[in-house]
Amino acid sequence: MSDQESSSSSSSGSFGIPEGIQDLDFGRSHTTKSLCTSCGQQGITRLLFVDIPKFREIIVSSFKCKNCGLFGRDVQQASEIQDRSVEITLPVKCSKDLSRGIVKSSFCLTMIPELGFEIAARPMSGVYTTLEGLLKQVVDNLGLLQAERRQHDSVYAAQIDDFIERLNQLLAKTAIQEIPSQEPLFTIKFTDPSGNSHVEPFEDLPYTEKFIYRTNEQAKEIGLTKIQEKQIQQEAKSIKIDPIKLDDITILCDQNDVVAELPIDCPNCEKKIFNRSVIINIPYFKQCLLQAASCDDCSYRSVEISSAGAISPVGRRTTFKVTDATDLSRDVLKSDTCSIEIPELGLELQPGTLGGVYTTLEGLMTMLKDELTKHSMYWVGDAYRDPSQQNNFNELVYKLNDCVDGKMKFTIIIDDPLDGSFIKNIYAPDPDPEMQVVTYERTHEQNEEFGFNDIDVGED
Repeated sequence: MSDQESSSSSSSGSFGIPEGIQDLDFGRSHTTKSLCTSCGQQGITRLLFVDIPKFREIIVSSFKCKNCGLFGRDVQQASEIQDRSVEITLPVKCSKDLSRGIVKSSFCLTMIPELGFEIAARPMSGVYTTLEGLLKQVVDNLGLLQAERRQHDSVYAAQIDDFIERLNQLLAKTAIQEIPSQEPLFTIKFTDPSGNSHVEPFEDLPYTEKFIYRTNEQAKEIGLTKIQEKQIQQEAKSIKIDPIKLDDITILCDQNDVVAELPIDCPNCEKKIFNRSVIINIPYFKQCLLQAASCDDCSYRSVEISSAGAISPVGRRTTFKVTDATDLSRDVLKSDTCSIEIPELGLELQPGTLGGVYTTLEGLMTMLKDELTKHSMYWVGDAYRDPSQQNNFNELVYKLNDCVDGKMKFTIIIDDPLDGSFIKNIYAPDPDPEMQVVTYERTHEQNEEFGFNDIDVGED
């Protein structure tokens, strides 16, 4: 069963930014006349451009026709499409879960497996609400045409009545469940190819969030051409170089006589430019491929670094204890498949967070703080939220600032199943007394995630 909602077409730019909104004043409302899809008369569309603190900019729109009474609301993303799709699985265990804030884009598929129910992705289906508000909207939408259904298909109408009753019972049961249950009362899943859907995090009620590269079918669903999606994926998989490391990279390039040049089209202006690539040696780590491109016409510039050669048969986990401010100047290469953990802060970032980057430890910690702040939309500046959540978040930010400033000792653990990440050992080739490096065999699940289990190596 799916939730039937009214829809209308909308236009957007090539990368998901609605045309004509780039210069609009966020926080102000705009009113325009629109054609009513029901009666063909003129209706009124009101647009409110909202900058959600530390998250993204969205457009809240509402349409009303005075002639026939048609009314509709929608939430669209004013930000660009993200480089990965997002899959969120939320186990609902108590009434507190119903108060979670939800940002669901128009590209998001929503499912409740226990009820065999889904809300298909369609235009004008984006919402910015709570989980309870989302489910009550489902009930309202399903009940809109029940009178008409009973006249034409009483069996189908009875099935919908039964579903509405089950969903209402589930909501009522959850509303009185103050203490989290051992097993979920129900599970709700969000799959958004655009990557622009989000669920409010609660420290004591975790959920899973996975960022996955889009398939060609998903890219087509969100309006991306194969060329655009290929460009997005190439940029997402590359390791970005922090500006503070550009001088070191330039020296490495100048010292290398073997530089390959490949003509390509500039991603911005489509003029012919050259992509220069060179193999560099990172001491006591491995060879890496450095690629650089620049365009004189539009000032486009790109510098990327990635591991060269075969994929390592083992993973690598590096544990480094930061005991002095000088440790923050150490080089760090973090690949897209690397997870990060800082036990003293209770902080753990899954693979895919931050993408790939070549920087210093100080630069990485600054990026962690910025990434955490970006997803703090429900913790900061929200008066009706639990003050303890704001206090915990503020305390975490203070500690991160102390780490960046070298005032706090901490331990950082980087774990890369593909062995494509490292922290520089300044004592090499001797061991670093504050660093522990462990190699390990990947699990079956990890090999499955990277597609290695399907590779035929020709062995009997």
